[in-house]
Amino acid sequence: MAYSTAVSISIHLPARGGIAIQNALSLSNNFNTPPRTGRNLISQRLLETGKSNKTINAYITRWKIFYHWCYSQGYVADTDCADRLTKFKTEPPRLRNIQKYLERSELTAVLNEIQNERMCYFAKFLALTGCRIGEATALLESDVDMVNRTITINKTYSHQTHKSSSTKTETSERVIYIQDELFQMLREYRAWRLRDLFRSASDTDYLFYSARHKPFCHSKFRKVFSEATLKATGRKLPVHSLRHTHASLLFEQGATLDLVSERLGHADSDITKEIYLHITKKRKSAYFEQIKKISIL
Repeated sequence: MAYSTAVSISIHLPARGGIAIQNALSLSNNFNTPPRTGRNLISQRLLETGKSNKTINAYITRWKIFYHWCYSQGYVADTDCADRLTKFKTEPPRLRNIQKYLERSELTAVLNEIQNERMCYFAKFLALTGCRIGEATALLESDVDMVNRTITINKTYSHQTHKSSSTKTETSERVIYIQDELFQMLREYRAWRLRDLFRSASDTDYLFYSARHKPFCHSKFRKVFSEATLKATGRKLPVHSLRHTHASLLFEQGATLDLVSERLGHADSDITKEIYLHITKKRKSAYFEQIKKISIL
């Protein structure tokens, strides 16, 4: 059976999330191409995207699935090209997770890089609460009780469906205590919010909202935050790193694993445990340095 028909294969690399095997990386490729050549070409094109090795490996997994499907449908003679395509080396998960939080000084530097007031307040809120971006976006003014100093987390907003729904898990539904630093930030933000709504003669029930007074825009904030972390720290970090940062700073100040897990709405989180172990190790090292030269006898 001859496989001489040129088949256009493309891999779509969207701005964030997922992969659809039909639209970008356009490989107009004859399936008679020698396996080694095809493998090297795919690897080269994937590297040219500038994505991390972890992300590229996810694309390779989907490429293999697609190629095997082509074989099952009779579009290709064999699966050598896919089977010989190897994944790229990545950092160990433990190291990768630990690097996804900011030190206190780094957090200050990142916040200083965010010039837009609306987005800076949102970043501060995430850092001071440990909320997921969808949870913070779904918050209404009525969810914040400044008298009893609590924030009720019971929903999350999706920019895919443009709707609010129940939280990620049962344990995600929780009440967060408003500590002094968060209390002051909310007072400042709510004053700014009133001025902003008054100037535009608009109104909204959402605590955080876009310049058009619609639910806060995730994609714009992700871009601004990513650029700010790269400029301030030399590392391009996701918005979720603010959640890890909140956990790490609580651990540094003596909070227990159970307390932090409850505040974050985690039933069980390996990442939270890894950060806890890392911070505990750092504190032990600092303690050892303090007693190193102590003379008792």
